[in-house]
Amino acid sequence: MLNLAKSDAEAKAAHDKLMQERNKSEAAMRGVLRAIWEIYNRRESAGGRELDEWPALDRDYQWTASLFAALDQHRQEIVEQERLLGELAGRRVLIGREISESAEEMEREKTAVLAERLKFERSLADLRKQRRDAQTELDSTLKLIANLNFNLQSLQSEALDIDKAKGRLVWPATGKIVLKFRPAARPPMQGLGIAADAGAAVRAAHGGKIMYNDTMRGLGRVIVIQHGDIYFTVYAFLSETLTRQGEAVARGQEIGRVGYYPALKGNGVYFELRRHQQPVDPESWLGAM
Repeated sequence: MLNLAKSDAEAKAAHDKLMQERNKSEAAMRGVLRAIWEIYNRRESAGGRELDEWPALDRDYQWTASLFAALDQHRQEIVEQERLLGELAGRRVLIGREISESAEEMEREKTAVLAERLKFERSLADLRKQRRDAQTELDSTLKLIANLNFNLQSLQSEALDIDKAKGRLVWPATGKIVLKFRPAARPPMQGLGIAADAGAAVRAAHGGKIMYNDTMRGLGRVIVIQHGDIYFTVYAFLSETLTRQGEAVARGQEIGRVGYYPALKGNGVYFELRRHQQPVDPESWLGAM
């Protein structure tokens, strides 16, 4: 990646230098054209009276011939410079494509690493017969994602800046809030419990990338979406998911379907919003239903 960036910087420097030379050639050509124009105007204003003055006529002829020769030389220089500029532009396009492909490959590798780590953590917990509640399981998963430092290129877009969307997030499901955010309660409620119809669409509250798409102890089938560098949304108790880990999703995109939510003794979805792994009240972030 560093070598590709260096090659692109070198190509850009060569392009800028060539553009300066081209501008100089064009300026020189304009100077030659002005000189030819002055000769023409002088001839026209003389009205042919200087035709008998052979030395002046010969001097003007010689000067004009040299000017036309210089003009042709500058024209050839510009043609060659245009050709080289075209080659450099093509080279930069290829380098840019290679950089993009390299970044995409890096993201795929990171996503694969995350999947393997999550699988390993679940296996380790089973081997040690650790009994962890749903919230501990979720905390552990989000911490693992954050610790892997997923500063992915696809998450840097300004469109994913969730701070600017406060009060306008898409509702994860059409329904009614039954369980509200109460982090200090026992047991704590770190998100919202939304009652909804069975099989209803579950949608991404904002654009981002699927970082987790699997079952989780106490939460059923879960999807975790990362938005930019520090925000995550969690969708739990889904009957099915319509995305896969590593997939980029758009704001409002259908990602799954409502399933059975035990705490509601009915159908619904659990929705959580986290900033720097700390839960925040998602209700104030949601827009109109």
